[in-house]
Amino acid sequence: MDVQVISREYIKPSSPTPPHLRTFTISLLDQLLPCAYVPIVFHYPISDANSIKQALARLKSSLAETLSRFYPLAGRLKDHMSFDCNDEGVLFIETRVNCDMSEFLKKPELQVLHQFVPYQDFAPEPETTLAHLAIQANVFASGGISIGVSMSHKVLDANTLAAFLKCWTALSSGCQDKAIFPDLTSASLLFPPRSEQLPRSMAYLKETWLNEGKSTLRRFVFDSAAIKALKVKATSQLVPYPSTSQVVTSLIWTRAMAASAAIKGSQHPSTLVFAVNMRPRMMSPLSENAFGNIFWLTSAHHNAAHTNESELQVVVSRVKEAIKNLDSDFIQSMQGDEGFHQIRKLMEERDAVYAKDKPEMYMVSDLRSFRLSESDFGWGKPLWVSHVWGFPSSVFVNGVFLAESNVNGGIEAWVHLDEPEMAILEQDTEFISYASSNPGFSMPSS
Repeated sequence: MDVQVISREYIKPSSPTPPHLRTFTISLLDQLLPCAYVPIVFHYPISDANSIKQALARLKSSLAETLSRFYPLAGRLKDHMSFDCNDEGVLFIETRVNCDMSEFLKKPELQVLHQFVPYQDFAPEPETTLAHLAIQANVFASGGISIGVSMSHKVLDANTLAAFLKCWTALSSGCQDKAIFPDLTSASLLFPPRSEQLPRSMAYLKETWLNEGKSTLRRFVFDSAAIKALKVKATSQLVPYPSTSQVVTSLIWTRAMAASAAIKGSQHPSTLVFAVNMRPRMMSPLSENAFGNIFWLTSAHHNAAHTNESELQVVVSRVKEAIKNLDSDFIQSMQGDEGFHQIRKLMEERDAVYAKDKPEMYMVSDLRSFRLSESDFGWGKPLWVSHVWGFPSSVFVNGVFLAESNVNGGIEAWVHLDEPEMAILEQDTEFISYASSNPGFSMPSS
């Protein structure tokens, strides 16, 4: 597959940002995050060439309108406390793909998806020069557009990206009444930034999960029958009604640990880290339109000291407990000027545990609640929303991204493991009895 760049430009806000809004103060949680890009691709089957030409024009004009509301994204990082909202714009790349979308989607090649996005992984150039959102519109030979979105975690979490997409798609499809305005002030008021350079940050994400090895990404799909069977197996007195996320996450974690033990000869202590959206968990729930990184990481620990028959139930209970611990009282302790000291304490405790036990680290991010599959720019919802992160990197991360499946009631799991462990997982009879590996798509009839 050849993806040829046709044009590169910067889309600026349709209305200039007023002088009094030129400086945007980020939150403490934003300060803790590195400039790492999370790439996602939305695949839309559009057959008519004229429709595609109109679609591209609509994408750009509505993006400019959206940036007038989400104006920090059109600016650049000024210093470790703020953005300069200078309207330099968002990178927009247009490409041509020399194959039919129907052929590509029949059996998706995950290793080529990184060609559909502008950026991925950690910042390729100085943070102060980068656009913190970048778009790539990939037009297939027979029609169809795959829209690649690269979001920088420096100021965007998945919830903020979802709010941005809701506004952009509403303006693109002519639904002005559904185009939201973001809440740009709550994050920095609740989690005020620190003027001094922080002694420790979530840059440890890079240190902890990026290791020497060969990154392997696979996409697995669990249909409703498999999920139902997993829930039956995972049900216990501690967790009488396990959720879809809990059972799928726990199955992947237990089988990944088994694969690791097979490679290394013994089971090491293991830690599973979850990204949890804090907005709905606060004492006074925050609007889903609140801009910035308003999430925290919570952890579950496991030493595989249980039999295979009970291990899934045990792990599910630990997953549930870890998420339950991130409650309104916990979040309250992180807020205000004193919250910095609590956050620093949490990081120091985390460092001490990791230094002592040296657990194997796994990360999970559940994107399903953000309903990215409903992103309709005016020509229908995407046939598929694909995760990209991990190619063609030479380092590996033990991680899982959960996403909506186009199969009703199903769930997709994008799993990153080191190559030898992935080879074992793909032959694991316990795992493959529930999961289908990278099933294809049929294009809708015109």
